[in-house]
Amino acid sequence: MLRGGEATLPDGTVLAYTDGSADGTTRQAQLELVDGPDSWSVAAGDGVSIAGQSFDVAQVCTYRVVLAGGGQDGAGDEGEDVSEWPSTNEGRWSLQWHVPHNEPGADGLGVVVQEVRTEPARADILVVAQQRTVAFYKDVREGDTVEIADKLWEVASVHAGSSDAAEGSPGFAAGTVHLQLLGPATGE
Repeated sequence: MLRGGEATLPDGTVLAYTDGSADGTTRQAQLELVDGPDSWSVAAGDGVSIAGQSFDVAQVCTYRVVLAGGGQDGAGDEGEDVSEWPSTNEGRWSLQWHVPHNEPGADGLGVVVQEVRTEPARADILVVAQQRTVAFYKDVREGDTVEIADKLWEVASVHAGSSDAAEGSPGFAAGTVHLQLLGPATGE
């Protein structure tokens, strides 16, 4: 849901992202019902109940909020024919800052890079499933290992990008985290 905009939840409830703030370590978003008095102040990783539906706040940034759960399959679902998730290229999986990667199906995993920082290059990665936070990896750096989708991944690289340039301008480049598949997390 974009800041200043509205989004329709699966049950038809219309929600708006009306305001945001940051204290240097976390970002808060103000969500409000369009046709009602209810409002919520949320941060990434929070759980929130809106109109009887449970959501995880997968991401809060200056221009958008991403909610996971509530019966949604999530952005980026690739349909019923997908046999393996995530798709990789030579064992590498690229995650882009603020772009959710969602496993197909209502109970699938959602993965999002919430923050990318420099000096040294590091990132925060949130993993949610079944409307709950499964893992939150703070300040991962090149060489660190994370577990996502029952697999172990090595952080191959973290690139901060140039998000201080206006989005859509030639100088804008979103941050990225590249993961290299190490193998199953269970040791199989």
